[in-house]
Order: sequence, then C-alpha cells, then structure tokens
Amino acid sequence: MHLLPKQAVWASTSTTASRLGTYLATIEMGDPRTPDCQHFGICRVNLWSGESSPPCDCRIASWINVETEGVIRLGFIRATLTDKVYRMHFHNGKLVLPADCRVSAEVTEKLFGEIHNMILRAGVYPIYKCPGLLEVYIKTDTLQMPPG
Repeated sequence: MHLLPKQAVWASTSTTASRLGTYLATIEMGDPRTPDCQHFGICRVNLWSGESSPPCDCRIASWINVETEGVIRLGFIRATLTDKVYRMHFHNGKLVLPADCRVSAEVTEKLFGEIHNMILRAGVYPIYKCPGLLEVYIKTDTLQMPPG
C-alpha cells in the first residue's frame, strides 16, 4: 500500500502545508482488533519516513504542526483514509480521543528543536473539513521530565 496516493500530492504545495514547522506524519488510529491500540482515538504519531510500511488500514498521512502553545494541528489527508477509519473516527464531525496519547521524541524534536515529553490530551475535538484535508486542533500537555 502506498501511503500517499497521487491525489494527495497537491498538499505539498498548499499554503497550509508550507507554513514553517509543518511536517508530514503518519497517524495510527485506534482499532478494537489491535490489543495495544484498542482504546485510543489516536494510538501513534510518527514522522513519515518515505518508506513503505506494513499494511494497516488504520494508518493515515497527516500534516502536523504546533498551532499555538498547547495546541497541535493535525491535517489528515483525506485521500489516505479508508472508509472503515472514516466511519470509525471521523463520520460525526468530531474526533474522540478516549485516552491521552504520548507523542514520540522524534516528532517533538522536529516540532520544537528539542525533545519534549508531550501528550495529546483525551477529549472530543471538532473536525474542520478543508479541500483534501480533515483538520483537528488537539490540546497538548508537556509532562515534567524525570530527573536525570
């Protein structure tokens, strides 16, 4: 499965995606069939590597950036959503995160220039439909790093 179909290539030149500090990520959505992701709206957030990944109908390409302090913007690329994932997570105009999701050190280092211990906060977030994208603004918290 090629994560970025040709229809999604337009996004690389859009004004939304070209803002400073916006990166392409892969978002793995929660799935009741996956034991380590069954109770999550978003299970994993990783930077897109450009390499083919094992097939997973719950993996979506998304633009990610820090919108303001304490808020991350995810711009899910609509062409990469399967019908199943759309029905499960996006159909009612709200993205539900039943549990917090830790953001990988790789992602936070890219977004902030240094590693942060950051989580996406559980909650119900409105989905904004844009041409080719479903945008969601998610509250974040930076947790205190343990003494080292």
